[in-house]
This record gives sequence, structure tokens and C-alpha cells, in this order.
Amino acid sequence: MTQQFFFYPHILDNLPLPEAGFDVCQDMGDKRLRLYVTARGVKTFFVRKRVKGKDVRMILGNYPALSIDEAREKVPEILERVAKPAPLRKKRIQFIRAVKIFMAEKIHRVEKSKQKLWRSIECLWAPLFGKYLNEITAAELIELNESIALNHGRSTANRMREIIKSLFNFAALKNWVASNPAAEVKPVPENRRKNNLTTTSLKKILSRIKKERNPVMRCAFLMLIYGFMRKTEVFSMNWNELDLNHYFYRNTPLTNAAAVLLQNMPQVGKWVFPNGRGGHISDPRVSWEKIVQGAGLPDVQINDCTKLLRQQLKWSNQPETLRQNMNNVLEKLAG
Repeated sequence: MTQQFFFYPHILDNLPLPEAGFDVCQDMGDKRLRLYVTARGVKTFFVRKRVKGKDVRMILGNYPALSIDEAREKVPEILERVAKPAPLRKKRIQFIRAVKIFMAEKIHRVEKSKQKLWRSIECLWAPLFGKYLNEITAAELIELNESIALNHGRSTANRMREIIKSLFNFAALKNWVASNPAAEVKPVPENRRKNNLTTTSLKKILSRIKKERNPVMRCAFLMLIYGFMRKTEVFSMNWNELDLNHYFYRNTPLTNAAAVLLQNMPQVGKWVFPNGRGGHISDPRVSWEKIVQGAGLPDVQINDCTKLLRQQLKWSNQPETLRQNMNNVLEKLAG
């Protein structure tokens, strides 16, 4: 814990030493000035400041070689020097190289997700690849964002806007650019689709799913509802990740209905819902459209079912409590 008092020579000369390590003292005359006191009796003046998000401690000198008054005079000088932005590096860096460094240091995803992001970058940011980072203007980025929104969708444009904004923030910290031109790129307004699915409508969809002739597709769609899972979670299910003895999938509890469904399925191959070509189901849109068309609900998307069920679910950090709450929601749906 930091000790606070007015620094006087008599007090500093007679400070008790810690048994090990060091103690920290703060000057009440200038609260920016502090002092390390080590077990060996070394007393060192320092100041601390957050620089670019990091806690930086700057040594002023040792006491008594540096007097208290001299240390206090040095405080504003060193803080002013630290506050000045570092000069830009003279060596320019290409945009594509900056992106690769940014992804290596700042994008913390699994390798498959990183590869997917890189493919998007190659496709959407290709016009910038031949440029140097400090030559890219806000006008260019605005035009690029508008082009992405027009050709690839508004939500995609907004996601890539956030990434390139983070990229230039990272570049500014590295002193590759003086400012962030992406800060001037405004998000594109999105017309978000509303989920108007109701419990009554979900019952109709569930009824149509049970009539699906393809057994793998039928079980996969049922798992969406019985498991409260999104489509990507369901279609990529792996038998090795299931614990049917304790009703768990990864770290997620399974409902009674989900466990019974899975127990009755043949365990052939790696995937729970194989596509017949060595992989798992990945694009069930045709089958889903037939189901929602048959239920008279053509606008319902696959994940709408999961969203509705999760809205009705009372969440809990206790797996058994959460499992029971999930079962209760399904009982109401069946009733």
C-alpha cells in the first residue's frame, strides 16, 4: 500500500526499510512525485503516467543525490516530454503488411476464423493493397465503405469499417500514421429484420419438421429447438464432444428431448449430422424453405427459432438449473 506524506529530508533520511522488496511513498506536496524504498536502503524518485493505455514509470534519480526540490522541479518537465506524440517513423509501411502485422498481434481467433477474415480482407480491401498506409485518406475509405455496402451488404460494410478503424488505431500506436482516417467513416444505416416469430408459429414449424422425410435433416432441425442452439452449433456437432451419460454438449447442458433424440441416432462417422460426402450439413436452406413454406411462415429464418426460445429461457450459471429451465420451456411449447 502506498504511504502518503510530505517529503522532507529528515523524514526520507529516517524511513523504515521493508523486510523484502520495496515500499512506495507518495509526496503530498506534489502527488505526482513518488519514491521507491528498497530493502537495501536505496531510495529512488519516480513518476507514473498512463501512456497509450500502459502504466509507465519514469525514474528521476536517487535520493539524496537528487534532492526533493530538484525532483519536484523535474516532474512537470518529464510529464510534458512523455505527453508529446512520438515522431512518425520515416520508413513507410505498405497497407497489406500493416494488415498482416495487425492480424498477428491483435486478432485473437481460431485459425479457421482468421483465414475466413483474411479472405474477406483480400476481397473487400484489395483496392488499398498497393498503397502505403500513411497515404490512405478518409475520402478513399468512405468511398470504399460505400462500395462494400452496395456490392456486399450494409452489415458487411459496417463490420469491415470497425476492423479497419481498429487497424488504423493500431497503426497510430505504432507511429505508422499521424491520425486515424477511418474515424471519419460513418456506419451505414441497416434495415434490420425483426423476428416476429411467436410460440404458436413455432408449434406449426415444429409440426412440419417432424414430417421431414430426410431423417438426418429432420433430426438436425429438431435439435435446433430441443437444444436451444444456433444452426452453426447444431450442424457442426461432433460425437466426440457429446457426453450423453451426463446430458452435455461441450459445456452446454442438453434437454431431455435433445438427449433422447441423439441417443436414438446412429453414431456413424465423426459428425452427428453428416452430409453424405464426408463432411457435415452446411447449407440446409432448401429443406428449411420447404418447412416454413409448408407452415405458412415463409419469412422465418432458421435462427429465429433459437432466438425465440432463448428469450423465454430463464438463464442460470448452474447447469442443472439451466437444464431444468430449458425443459420447462419445451414443456410449454408442447402443451
